[in-house]
Amino acid sequence: MNARNAFGRRGVRSWAGPLAAGILLAFAACSSSAPIVRAPTAEHDAFVARAAAMVSVRERFLAGAEARLKSGLGFGYFAAVREREESSTAVAGNRTLEPVTRMTERDLLEIGSVTKTFTGILLHLAEIEGKLKIDEKLSTYLPTLRGTEAGEITLRELGVHRSGLAREPEGILVPDLENPRRGLKKDEVLAALARAKRAGIPEGGSVRKRVYSNWGYMTLGIVLESVYRKSFPELVEKRVLAPLGMRESGVDRKLKRGRRSIPRAAMGFALDADPLPLRDYDGFAAATGGIESNALDMAKFLSALENPPAGKLGDAMRAEQESGIGWDSAPGANPYWKNGATTAHTAVLVFDRTAKKAIFIGSNTMVSPDELGTFSVGAATKDTLLDRIQPKRVPTPEELARVRGSFRAASGGTSTSSPVSSDGPPLRSIDVMETFGHLVARYDFGKYRIGALLIAEDRPDVWTAYDGMETADRITATPEGLRSTGLVWDGRTTTIELKKTSSEPEKYPAME
Repeated sequence: MNARNAFGRRGVRSWAGPLAAGILLAFAACSSSAPIVRAPTAEHDAFVARAAAMVSVRERFLAGAEARLKSGLGFGYFAAVREREESSTAVAGNRTLEPVTRMTERDLLEIGSVTKTFTGILLHLAEIEGKLKIDEKLSTYLPTLRGTEAGEITLRELGVHRSGLAREPEGILVPDLENPRRGLKKDEVLAALARAKRAGIPEGGSVRKRVYSNWGYMTLGIVLESVYRKSFPELVEKRVLAPLGMRESGVDRKLKRGRRSIPRAAMGFALDADPLPLRDYDGFAAATGGIESNALDMAKFLSALENPPAGKLGDAMRAEQESGIGWDSAPGANPYWKNGATTAHTAVLVFDRTAKKAIFIGSNTMVSPDELGTFSVGAATKDTLLDRIQPKRVPTPEELARVRGSFRAASGGTSTSSPVSSDGPPLRSIDVMETFGHLVARYDFGKYRIGALLIAEDRPDVWTAYDGMETADRITATPEGLRSTGLVWDGRTTTIELKKTSSEPEKYPAME
């Protein structure tokens, strides 16, 4: 776990590498008598073999989602599916945990950076309507940037993440890490752009290195608002969502829920069942990840991706698929894909244009759905994330007793590392407990917390903590407490000693 960026990664996710290579029954919830650790049996291998033979996208999703839920990888999933020129939906697991309510096809989730595919459509629509030119410089539309390095960036470079801008605006204070777009001001972003120094073109290259940039999409949001003289939420709802029949989707939750009688957004959770807050997006910032949608509406979007509608909107959708703007795939790649995450929810869209199969998966848990998406459309033979979290062995009752409890970082959380650093991650404590039938760890960094699933390693008393996105930490039970040896701080892998303060941490009741 990169401790300095852990919350930011969770809240504003996109991976630089390609989408990882790598449910007939609804989630059978764990009862209070369910084991909190799973034996390494042939059950998982049998599931992999059985699932690999499945052909239907929907069938593979349901099987994969059920397996994830049983393994502790999340609490609720929904999917929109496109195959055989037909659209369908599927759900697995729960929307809320206390009280338990089931996920439905109408439950809204924040789709995060999958929103960028809609921003890309709007950008191409604006070009078709003569509002802008995608290969024109930014200073053409934002005159305050004339004479600056940012002013030389083209809109296309922003759209394909080759602008040379950093991931997030530089020099802007974000008071709330859990809600980083709330209150973001256009003037602040423009001032940061005027100061920005672009990354250069690598020696011998012709284009800048691809660096994922939410800052770039905020800037596109500002440009679109400028040329249309309307807010981004209004633009995307009226010009894209409504024409596609996606009338339950939108940006402004309060406004949307006030005018439509639909379910409230699903709650969001970390892997330790810690509730996570939803986000607010103001105006142009919504271009980075502000749309909320559900399985029903996303099924309509998948249908339109396969068969764009007549007219300018359809032309814009076809143009976006060719340019790659809004997607994480290279232009012309197959399958096309885009993932997203907010503070509380995760999502992925995978579109195999050749086989005409697609899936959108939303989850109310901070866990990567990417591998489930590639597995569902047949681009991978198995869900590689599910593979990675299989236990190596069954821990003894004595080991479980040693690792359970509340542990506080010694000396205020200072750490040693290689190379040695006196300034370690601000880890305050780790609570290890049973939550909804699984052994989990809650890391408290003061301003934010991270939940992780604990997996027994080969050696006694050694556990891997997985935070839903990647391997987060390795912890070892010691006579005094715990030793954390996997947190990364400023590029250094740290070792942190924690003392046991209680054997009874706060627990969530088992799911009934």
